[in-house]
Amino acid sequence: MISPIRLPERLTDGVIVLDGHKLADAEAHWEGEDAEMMRRFDAIRKATVEEIRGAIQRWMDGRANGGPMFAYAMRVNGVLAGGSEVRWLDAPHGALNISYWSYPAFRGQGLVGRAVTLMLNEAATLPGARQIEAHVDADNSASRRVAERAGFVETGTVVDDVWTGETVTRVRYVKPLVHGVALDSQTRCAHWHSTLDIIAIKMKCCGAYYACKDCHDALAGHDAAVWPRAEFGETAVLCGACGVELSVRQYLDCGNACPACGAAFNPGCRNHYHFYFEA
Repeated sequence: MISPIRLPERLTDGVIVLDGHKLADAEAHWEGEDAEMMRRFDAIRKATVEEIRGAIQRWMDGRANGGPMFAYAMRVNGVLAGGSEVRWLDAPHGALNISYWSYPAFRGQGLVGRAVTLMLNEAATLPGARQIEAHVDADNSASRRVAERAGFVETGTVVDDVWTGETVTRVRYVKPLVHGVALDSQTRCAHWHSTLDIIAIKMKCCGAYYACKDCHDALAGHDAAVWPRAEFGETAVLCGACGVELSVRQYLDCGNACPACGAAFNPGCRNHYHFYFEA
């Protein structure tokens, strides 16, 4: 069973603020909804202000009820500039979907990327969350760049149902979510935070990535288990620098450097292998 989606009411990085929508935002959203937004969200016509109020009420209800979605308004200097939303996917287990948008006057300024970064940091705190996906139209180059810069990896295509009853095929971007205490953008944590501490490990017991065993012990609520030798071919190590996933064997044989991007890993981690991998 999936957990409710409960995230902080307000997030900020000092440039943008993500907070809850208000019914009074309907007019600003209506003014900002252009042909590009209509196309990307499968609208057959421009919504009325009253219809937008209905959508905002659903976002407000979702926040209050823990789902099915949790939406943020994105504001710059108090002005509504766009928004973002996460919701659980039916499959695979533990997967969230993220969507994001901005109005014409605020595009090309990196604001959506800031919103996605804030959202990713919080999504990893949701119990049971294993990965997050962005489903993007193939010709939406701006949205694809946002996903790629945030560390999502293109993973084929996905067929989405849309509200009109039809389906649409989109590019599927996937990013594993890493759980931990006081994480930074490269998976360093409160326990291990040198320049070389940039791997996360998918725990055998629960299939979720954690920055380290101590983070797992603090947050998971169950005992850790080690990967048996027979399963060293399974992907279970994440490079925090480039986001590539390695099998246990690839990691153990990599010479303390990511085979994809060359980033150096901490050689001292070998002293802790027994916590994660069968000797």
